[in-house]
Amino acid sequence: MVLAGEIEELRTQLEAAERARKAAENELHEASDRVGDLSNANSSLATQKRKLENDIQAMQVSRPILTEVSARRLLSACRPRSVLGSCLLIHSN
Repeated sequence: MVLAGEIEELRTQLEAAERARKAAENELHEASDRVGDLSNANSSLATQKRKLENDIQAMQVSRPILTEVSARRLLSACRPRSVLGSCLLIHSN
């Protein structure tokens, strides 16, 4: 009878160990999936960052041109109104 009790206890421990193993495998698969998702998100963000950096660089290159064009437009809009002095003050601020 003692032997039967020990066998039953070992079966119970084996079942508990099997459940723990399956739970650990599930956690591993979930973690692996999450790593994949985060890796994809990281790649996407890196691509977006490069695009934004390129856009900023392009804007910095074209900024002086835009500023000059904007100043010319402002001055040409002010001339017909005979308030060139006011426009120049506004533009200099």
